[in-house]
Amino acid sequence: MSSIVDPNNNRGNNKPLSCNSNFKYYKKAESLKGHSGGITSCRFSPNGKYLCSTSVDQAAIIWDVNTNKRLVHLKKSTKEDGHSGGLSDAAWHITNDYVCTASDDNTVKVWDCETSSILLTLGSWKQNVRDSHSDAVVCVDCNPQGSLIASASSDMTVRLWEVKSGKCLQTIQAHSDRISSIHFKCDGTQFVTSSYDGIVRVWDAGTGLCVKSMVPSVQSIDRVFNVTCARFSPNGKYILAGT
Repeated sequence: MSSIVDPNNNRGNNKPLSCNSNFKYYKKAESLKGHSGGITSCRFSPNGKYLCSTSVDQAAIIWDVNTNKRLVHLKKSTKEDGHSGGLSDAAWHITNDYVCTASDDNTVKVWDCETSSILLTLGSWKQNVRDSHSDAVVCVDCNPQGSLIASASSDMTVRLWEVKSGKCLQTIQAHSDRISSIHFKCDGTQFVTSSYDGIVRVWDAGTGLCVKSMVPSVQSIDRVFNVTCARFSPNGKYILAGT
């Protein structure tokens, strides 16, 4: 198990630092400029070396975290099977080599970060209508094992896709309003969704069954508050939800 250690400690004492330690970061904050429209998400790669940003300009950009340089511009024309709508979210594959993008064009695309080529399009007119979202794909995530992609949409469904084949394995009628976020647990056994219906739900990633439904506590008893985000804690024991 890895831990954060103090690089200034030369006595061989690898005692982990606490969150309130005096460890200082000296990296200068800079603006990364490259999109021509509003940015909708920013995601660090699993190894922490890269950043993927998505935008309403229908593009995703891969950045080098250490140099702040733009490495790859992920955008194709519609003739090249590129996105025809703005991008809303991105998710990294565990290998750090591939990025999934969710779009208002109702599809998810899997990109090769080195070649900028599109490897898979999940949900399109080329596939069975039953295997495609009928509205904008709002959020996407990859499981830690790298075998599944989960997409969630304004059509109130979650779809689980097999990475190797691009096949839709399950369609889950998850909520009664637009889904706002989706996130796998650290061991990949479950994922959590949040929705504008005011509910957070935990799902079994293998069976697609709902394990638990939760309504975040609010001050008003006569109003349902939209849940805009929900994520598992790194150890998988807790869920943080925002309304």
